[in-house]
Amino acid sequence: MRFYHAILLAAIAVSSITANSSKTSIQWKSCPELTVTSQTPVSSGSGSSDADAECAVYNAPRCYPGICETPEDIDPTIEVFVKRYPATVGNPKTAPNVWLLEGGPGISSVLMEPTAIDLQEKLGGSFNMYIIDHRGTGRT
Repeated sequence: MRFYHAILLAAIAVSSITANSSKTSIQWKSCPELTVTSQTPVSSGSGSSDADAECAVYNAPRCYPGICETPEDIDPTIEVFVKRYPATVGNPKTAPNVWLLEGGPGISSVLMEPTAIDLQEKLGGSFNMYIIDHRGTGRT
């Protein structure tokens, strides 16, 4: 449990700058807070409908300048699926962000949805919660 708290605090500290530092425009659309599959665990929280989700597909660069070069015969971007649960207390545009990443390999973020909802509730609704599908999993 202490390890979980340490990871959570690190994620909060690192991700608190995410919302305002990005210059990329992402088109968020309303989506269900839970993607129901046969593997979706039952949430231990209240499952409040206040945690409405938003989904987007972000076109991330396959390579960054100075790091690698994308061959001309392949798409220079990959689509990455992201789901967020905006803060329910205060202003989501200025709220800190928590990113939850599935350990994988090869596991979709669907299994993290109940955790995101429960954690947002435990944090009093004052944080934006984000989950992301790793490349080659789920909706990415």
